[in-house]
Amino acid sequence: MFLPVLLVADFGLLGWIAFAVPNVVGAAAVGALRKPARDVLARERKQAFAAWALVFSFATICFHIAFLGWMTPMVFKPFAPSWAQVALGALCAIVAGLAGLALSRARDAGMIAGSIVVYAFSLLFFALAYFASAGHIVQHVAATGTEPTWALLVVAPALAFGFLLCPQFDLTLLRARDTMEDRRRRSVFIIGFGVLFLLMIGMSLLYATGWSAGWINFWIIAHFAGQSVFTIGAHLRETRQRLGPSMHRRWLFAALALGVAMGALARTLHFETTAYQGFLLLYGLVFPVALWRFLFLRRSATNGLAGAFWITLAIAIGPYAWGYLTKSWWLVAAGLGLAILTPVALSQVRHFARKHPAAANR
Repeated sequence: MFLPVLLVADFGLLGWIAFAVPNVVGAAAVGALRKPARDVLARERKQAFAAWALVFSFATICFHIAFLGWMTPMVFKPFAPSWAQVALGALCAIVAGLAGLALSRARDAGMIAGSIVVYAFSLLFFALAYFASAGHIVQHVAATGTEPTWALLVVAPALAFGFLLCPQFDLTLLRARDTMEDRRRRSVFIIGFGVLFLLMIGMSLLYATGWSAGWINFWIIAHFAGQSVFTIGAHLRETRQRLGPSMHRRWLFAALALGVAMGALARTLHFETTAYQGFLLLYGLVFPVALWRFLFLRRSATNGLAGAFWITLAIAIGPYAWGYLTKSWWLVAAGLGLAILTPVALSQVRHFARKHPAAANR
């Protein structure tokens, strides 16, 4: 969880709250909502939804490999030249991908055990990071950050839009949901995300303050690596079942190669934060808007709006991305509003034209 580091620097404690609340609610809602699991499976059978879910997993694997490719070199920075940092980062990313591949072959019991081990080691690594820094990794958390507080009126809805909708594309969560009975499913998701996951997010608030103050050490990087390896393994496990062995090998090679290349390039050119924000564009706008169309605009009135959806999304990406990169928050609001409202408006126009053909032809 590196996003809290950026949000705490920009918006302080309020930024972390804007991150934590929709993150927990969105993940827990996958299993906690009363909608039957068969509804999710019915959507998954649709070719377009299934394709988006696979793209989501592909992007997630690439993201974590690239992230480790530019994050792990920080460990080697004190004693390695720049070119060696890039090479070691790429090596760590490859090892993480292969470790995730090995984990993906585990059965259900193995994955559950793996999740417990990773969680326990994350807590251990944070404790070691705290003692290794003599407590300096935990700093005072200011209520606000370097950016104006009013900007949260834009950032908070953008974060909520992404965190509330993206989990519905997450094949790992959907599989967990669909293999449990309703009562057990709700309690598992609420406790798992409302308690255990929230504790992990709370930990991110503590190291985010230290990170901004320059207290970075091996143990926090190890925490990131453990979480990333498990995430890679979980997504590889789900995608293998849907793609088949031959296609999955090609798919895995493409994800690994792209992730390593992007991580090495970001580290070489020193635009790690920009690359990170580029991935967040997928989770903050592209995937949520795609799901918005599936879940809320899927009625007959919107069947002919595929072209309008793609055009709107392509236009919205520009101001949304530029707004985040330059911290011109009104551009983020414009991009998000365009992506959300335009398909809705077009669907209403189409619905009106169908119900009142005479008026539409005047």
